Amino acid sequence: METRKIQVTGKATYIMTLPKKWATRSNLCAGSQVKLNLQDNGALLITPNSMSEEKGKKILHLNGDIQRFKRDLIATYILGNHDIMEVRSDHIPKETYNEVVDFCHDFVGLEIIDSNETCLVIQDLLDGDEFTLEKGLQRMFAITSTMIDDLAYALKDNDRDTIEYVMIRNADTDRMHMLISKQFIDRLRLNKISDYDHLNLIQAFYYRLAGDQIRHIAQHTTKIAFYIMRNPIDKEKLTIINKFLIQSNSYLRRSYEAFKYINKEEANNILKEYKEQIDTIDHLHEEGVPINIPLDSIKRINAYAANLSELTIDLSQL
Repeated sequence: METRKIQVTGKATYIMTLPKKWATRSNLCAGSQVKLNLQDNGALLITPNSMSEEKGKKILHLNGDIQRFKRDLIATYILGNHDIMEVRSDHIPKETYNEVVDFCHDFVGLEIIDSNETCLVIQDLLDGDEFTLEKGLQRMFAITSTMIDDLAYALKDNDRDTIEYVMIRNADTDRMHMLISKQFIDRLRLNKISDYDHLNLIQAFYYRLAGDQIRHIAQHTTKIAFYIMRNPIDKEKLTIINKFLIQSNSYLRRSYEAFKYINKEEANNILKEYKEQIDTIDHLHEEGVPINIPLDSIKRINAYAANLSELTIDLSQL
């Protein structure tokens, strides 16, 4: 580690010298400009303008192994180092092309901009600065909460079209979860300064964890819908599930609001109520109510909502 002495010129100007090796490597000379970014811990990050992030092109191969290609595309999208992805193959059949097009719909911002029999060109058009972690998590929460609401009220009239739609919307939460993962990785790049994302690195990490909890809630909501679509359940038991789903959604909304505004008192109140809710569901299990799979998923929904409150308490210590 090198140290420098601060000098004062005039009455209020503080100056210091920069390490020569760093300045040379960064192609700095008299008149060059650098960016100064004050970190949350008080450190000052100095970035040469020449160090602007230039995204390149990534070559992905698609020679008969579509699943491997999909994994590579997910990893490339989340890491965000490339805005152009060129997919190459000896030959791309129409069925494979259509599958790649459908798969690209699972990502926010990916578009196929060119194609032929041996190559597809995919571009990442997302403006990562404006669509921040906070916006991504808010969107993910809104979709998930609506899924629970729709499922709860569809049970009252046995509205199977709406129940089917709830299962379809799980794909939307997956898209948002991948976007949040991408935004978090982007936030770790210290040389990239955003005027839109005001979270520090620790807060960004907790937003990433919160996204995991909400994704699990959406998955369990889908699991309940899937079970109901494929198993005959009488009206009395559907009423029980409806009641618990409404309670769980209220619990999720309160937990999310506590997390969003870092409301430690509300988070503690929610965690006190969590045990009471679980005890009520466990009591139904003991009575032998034959809807254990939906009730177990409702317990998991409440547990993941409680995790949001735990994250809130952690954040309140910053």
